[in-house]
Amino acid sequence: MCVTSRIFKLVSRAVPAFLYLLSSEVSFAQGLPVDMGSHIPLAIIFAGSAVLGLALAYGIIQNRKSTNAEKKMTERATKDLYAREDQKEKTGR
Repeated sequence: MCVTSRIFKLVSRAVPAFLYLLSSEVSFAQGLPVDMGSHIPLAIIFAGSAVLGLALAYGIIQNRKSTNAEKKMTERATKDLYAREDQKEKTGR
């Protein structure tokens, strides 16, 4: 099962449950209504979280598509970088 289908399955289950909580009597408060202010900051937080989640999913999907040669090149570059940093520490720079 690919990552996108897992994400879709998770979202397709979570959204109806979330909408049920918003519309059910469970979510209503006891007592007088209170003016909580604007809902725009909350909407911005949800939108930002969605964008961040999509960006992470896109990055994971793109990273999994890399070939063995690309993975080896990345590993080699990382080892070279660590070796250069160790050399700098040894020389005191």
